[in-house]
Amino acid sequence: YSRFKAAVPVSPAGAELGEAYFTRYGALGGGNLTLGKFRQQFGVVNRWHKHGLDYVDFPLPLRQVFGPGGLNQTGLSLDWSGSWGSSSQELTLQVTDGENPSMFAENTENKPAALAHYKLYRDVSASTYFEIGFTGLAGWNDTWDVSGSPVEDVRATGVYGLDFTLLWEPTGRMRYRNFEWRTEAYYVDKDVLAPGGWQDTWNPWGAYTSFQAKVSRTVDVGARFDYFQPDVETYGGGDLLPLVADEEGAHRWLGALYVTWWQSPFVKFRVQCEHEDGSGMGDPVDRVMLQCVFAAGPHKFNMSYPFTRKISFRASSNITLRENEVLDRQNQQENWDAGLNLALSSALSTGLTFTRSDQVDVRNRGKTDEVRSFRNRESVNLTTDYKKTYLNGIGVALGVSGGFERNEYADVRSKGAAQRVTANLKYDAPLGIQTDFSYTGRHSLLDSEQESRASTDESVEHALTGHVEYAWMANVFGVDMRRGTSSKEYPKEQQTERKTGDSQGLDLSADLNLLPDLTTKIGLGYSRNKALYDIEPSKDSDLTTRAVSASIAYALGNTRFTTELRSDKK
Repeated sequence: YSRFKAAVPVSPAGAELGEAYFTRYGALGGGNLTLGKFRQQFGVVNRWHKHGLDYVDFPLPLRQVFGPGGLNQTGLSLDWSGSWGSSSQELTLQVTDGENPSMFAENTENKPAALAHYKLYRDVSASTYFEIGFTGLAGWNDTWDVSGSPVEDVRATGVYGLDFTLLWEPTGRMRYRNFEWRTEAYYVDKDVLAPGGWQDTWNPWGAYTSFQAKVSRTVDVGARFDYFQPDVETYGGGDLLPLVADEEGAHRWLGALYVTWWQSPFVKFRVQCEHEDGSGMGDPVDRVMLQCVFAAGPHKFNMSYPFTRKISFRASSNITLRENEVLDRQNQQENWDAGLNLALSSALSTGLTFTRSDQVDVRNRGKTDEVRSFRNRESVNLTTDYKKTYLNGIGVALGVSGGFERNEYADVRSKGAAQRVTANLKYDAPLGIQTDFSYTGRHSLLDSEQESRASTDESVEHALTGHVEYAWMANVFGVDMRRGTSSKEYPKEQQTERKTGDSQGLDLSADLNLLPDLTTKIGLGYSRNKALYDIEPSKDSDLTTRAVSASIAYALGNTRFTTELRSDKK
């Protein structure tokens, strides 16, 4: 069958033709043939219309490379899809008239441009899948402005892209919970004639990463970080921005937070806050935007990384063997981990880590009553970290990771997804005051099997720590605070077992140097830990532990005196 679609955006400046194309499904050996003007399949979000985005506007690097409207040209497109083992694949080939004003502004003879996009889709579990894609765009430019006069010289232009998406949607709860991580990178390789007449090559690049979570049936929350780095030339700047700058170290970044409320499947409201900054590419900009998207009538919506950057690889292993001849017991532990990290800038990095641990415990080895127990764990995580220290003494560190893990011990097997968020803020204030605050949040959802029983185990943890330090002359005073909560659920056939925890603590310390060669350290501490097990009335338990501690230590030369007191109450 065939279908025709057209999109005509209307704005205060007037109306224009956004898309108008005809698609024949099942043509050419099961593929789809499209003719007309369409948004091209470069990565993921370039294909979408603005009203279909998860945020208000396209990511910054996409707009810097292809212009505000992205890559939208006229031509033909062929796409095929199929399966390969447990994976699904899609190949898209497109030939268009190279008319993009950013990449093909010098294409006066309207030479065609070719695009190829390959996508691999794979289910990790019943609740998790990922897809990875690679894109290449090639075209030509032929006329250049050299010292105010047009000069003809055909030069090639290439743009390369990498995209990755990880989505977790718990089976049976996807209307209420999900988590999506998407990252795309863009690299430009454009051969040009410089304004002075010599041959040159521009290599700007950019990337973005976004995280979005559904916290209820109608509310989504998300965050996105964009980064773009232009090529730097002495003749750059002005009309050549944003592709070419004239200032060494020029770059542009954008951070955005947004909340979307779906009033219905046809109406959504979104508020988005973002900060845009950088060097050599304009002034900082702060924006707060309110967006409303609604549909009237029948409406359906189908929704090389440059290896010149710093790449590091690490791997380690640790094997421990313990034997107890008296108890005739042997315990062996093996830990393996490996990681690949890409430093996108001095502050931003992203990477992939793999860890595996094996533990075997043997009692009465080689005897008729030999008993063996084991525990295996594997995990793969994708991480993104941002660390930067500002001139006013403020240090910021943010980290997000998401992945999946597999566990096996005794007759229990589990697998599923896990996410972690970290944040750290440091500030070296005047008058000798230092502060350090950190937050860590973890969430995991594992599908477990034990013999004929199956369950979905969910775990949520939050931890907040704070440290304040004051230095006066040779004396240092410190305050440490901590607070943590945890919740774990283990649904069983008869009931749901729950374990909740709540902890808090406060420590005061003083490191005094009041007399020459005499050091005095004083410490006071308080902690409270509460653990609640909700199983069934006959097995429930509620345990609270409180502890108070005090210590004092003197050091005079080689002589030390220490006293510690501690009181625990359960």
